[in-house]
Amino acid sequence: MKFVILCPLGARTGGPEACFQLSDALLRLGFEAEMWLHEPADIIAFQEYRLNPAPQGSFEVPVKTHGIAEYEQYRYKPFIRYSSGERVVFVLPEVYLTVISLFLGVEVLIWWLSVDNAFKALGSINLNFLRHPSIRHAAQSSYAERFLGALGLEPLRLTDYSVIPGGGTETVALRPLRVALNAGNKVVVNLDAISALIEAYCPGVEIVRIAGLPRERVYEIFSTSRVFIDLGNFPGKDRMAREALLLGSAIILGRAGAGANEVDFPISAMYRPDVYAYPEIARLAAHMALHAEAHGSRFEVARRTFLDEKENFDAEVLEVASLYFGR
Repeated sequence: MKFVILCPLGARTGGPEACFQLSDALLRLGFEAEMWLHEPADIIAFQEYRLNPAPQGSFEVPVKTHGIAEYEQYRYKPFIRYSSGERVVFVLPEVYLTVISLFLGVEVLIWWLSVDNAFKALGSINLNFLRHPSIRHAAQSSYAERFLGALGLEPLRLTDYSVIPGGGTETVALRPLRVALNAGNKVVVNLDAISALIEAYCPGVEIVRIAGLPRERVYEIFSTSRVFIDLGNFPGKDRMAREALLLGSAIILGRAGAGANEVDFPISAMYRPDVYAYPEIARLAAHMALHAEAHGSRFEVARRTFLDEKENFDAEVLEVASLYFGR
């Protein structure tokens, strides 16, 4: 038996990195696992094979490499061949739900990494596909678990982990008077208005927006900021907020998606305002920046939780993989 994890070739976001982490964990724990780094033509060819499997034949794809430096730390084997009689568990992130019918009749684990990204696909399929006996579900976040529970599904727990070392908070008050904002495409609120309010409440503050920056620069900003504000939609347990915490920043999260509960982000409710409460957000950010030591200690539980993520992930992978023993 082997696990085959689908991942778009060349994709560099949190979801694909989680797929590489799963591959690495499965191989380290003694399981067979392969990464199907696919292009659109591969899916079309797989559809043709599934509809018309050749007797004694197999489905084959050329060997592909991801070409992403950050993923070099993860072990993986490329997927190149599948035969219809072979025991394979296909691991499909939820973005592949549009092609779920191609995998009926084989074992599938749907990994819900980003709930919101699945809504379009869910509207295009019969939801009973998700209830097929050959399909299991795994949730990266408590947000995903609750969503799947509303569909009558019982997911397994399969998260991911942050890869940076923990950062200390003992000198956070000596950092520049700097506040970082997530300005990526998950954020739709008016950052200009929020920034102006923060500057009014905290004269002299430097506001840095994070969007499209290389990972090293993002880590540098987190390591030198007093506060990181992320008002995104949190379709899963997003990495940036975890990374900011581990590098010593305090955080403010919009009360949305996985950011809205204390399981995915174990921080006090006071740091989880409504995303459109601009004055509240700005006053809170200003107070946190001006009184960094007082607020910094409130995030120690969350930091310890995220420092243990890799060990917890390995335990989850072992438990999920063990369900396929003897079948």
